[in-house]
Amino acid sequence: MQHQSTHSNERPFKCRECYKAFRTIKCLKLHQRIHNREKPYNCTECGRAFRTSGEVMEHQRRHFEERPFKCTECDKSFKVKQRLMLHLRTHTQDKPYK
Repeated sequence: MQHQSTHSNERPFKCRECYKAFRTIKCLKLHQRIHNREKPYNCTECGRAFRTSGEVMEHQRRHFEERPFKCTECDKSFKVKQRLMLHLRTHTQDKPYK
């Protein structure tokens, strides 16, 4: 029954805070986390909290991405050399487009 409701335009589950309507109770409960600021999923690397497991998984990927271009002035690193070059200007105050 619940699967069938995802194919119709009917949205019987309404949020009491903003009156937005949803097809399933699961979607409504997920939405309600916006209003009550519930963030039950935490990053295992930095502890940052997220509303959904998908959000925390996407965030955690950033902790493990290779960043071979390292700044010699601070601890930042970048995936793309061009980003490093732009970042280096923050240390020299170089503003070529001004």
